Amino acid sequence: MWLTPVGPRAAPSHTDEELMLRSAAGDRAAFDDLVTRHRERVTALARRYVRAQDDADDVAQEAFVRLYRSRQRYRPDAKFSTFLYRIVVNLCIELSRKQKRRPSVDAEEADPSGPRSGEPERVVLQRDLVGRVKNALQRLPDKQRTAVVLCRYEGRSYREIAEVLGCTEKAVEAMLYRARLTLSAELDEG
Repeated sequence: MWLTPVGPRAAPSHTDEELMLRSAAGDRAAFDDLVTRHRERVTALARRYVRAQDDADDVAQEAFVRLYRSRQRYRPDAKFSTFLYRIVVNLCIELSRKQKRRPSVDAEEADPSGPRSGEPERVVLQRDLVGRVKNALQRLPDKQRTAVVLCRYEGRSYREIAEVLGCTEKAVEAMLYRARLTLSAELDEG
């Protein structure tokens, strides 16, 4: 069950960082605003890693619980969304390891140009391609998969991805390059 907003709402002009600092100072409404502001994106990111919607909802809920617990230690050194995404990605990887399966990227859900309607042959070919892309993404190492998801599906910069992964921008560039080579080779084989 999602945390429900209680009390007066913070002004929408507050940045995420300001809301997090207000939350650390005891302002429950500020934290509720953060949840409301980021709930859909966090759930969507989790859904790209885990197979079941229930698992994505659980990851999102746990991410906000961990965020709330860490509010006193939060320092606005980086973008708030980067801080939050790092929590989500770590939870997804942790869940997938517990379940002894790799994180799944839901390419069909993430790609708005996926099969919707049209000629039956085209729909079948698109679904086949989506399945192949999804399987190829699942076989990437965790950090490469995270870099691809954050870059391609979340539109994050190399700097933001580097902060989430705890590495340099050059390392992100190399991860994405290797991931592209791997994905291209795997898709060419099919």
